[in-house]
Amino acid sequence: MDDEEVSRRIVDGEPYQRAELTVRRTFPLSLGQKIQVASGALAASVVIAPALFLRRGLIRSIEGTGPLPETLGLVIVTLALLGILTTFAAGLVLVRQEYVVSRRSLTAEQARRLVRVEDVVMWFVLQGATFILIAAAAAVVGLLSPDAVERLYGYGVTVYQPSTTFGIDARLVSGLGVVLAAVLSGAWFRVRALV
Repeated sequence: MDDEEVSRRIVDGEPYQRAELTVRRTFPLSLGQKIQVASGALAASVVIAPALFLRRGLIRSIEGTGPLPETLGLVIVTLALLGILTTFAAGLVLVRQEYVVSRRSLTAEQARRLVRVEDVVMWFVLQGATFILIAAAAAVVGLLSPDAVERLYGYGVTVYQPSTTFGIDARLVSGLGVVLAAVLSGAWFRVRALV
């Protein structure tokens, strides 16, 4: 955004546009970009199940032969699920923000409050995205370099450690992430269509 556009928004813009420019933010992204980040993070979970499935022999040799050790009950799958749920919930809050901004006439104080709330919600998106990306990265590293995983196990880093609390199938988690990414994107497009 050039200086002329910034000046125009500050002088002639809606209260929300002015608040976006004047309130200090940790994440200087537009509301739409924040929703896209959440949707992209959710969609990234698609690689987890295929990567684990393709290395099921390695997982079985390292962790033993429990019930479906290659896909069921791994800690990284539980981590991805927590990330998916956190990111989706935060993404829904951002979609609600988009609806409020587009449908209501806001005062300057309400607009500033909404911008601050968006910034806080982005921390939850960031946390959830981090969980998803850690799980996806671990699965992809195992897929691309089984030797690296065996070396990590030698150092006590158990990438494919079975979860003792939850038995969640990676296929379900990967599918859920993709479905929730589509739901979040669809909700955002629906809100934008109402404007």
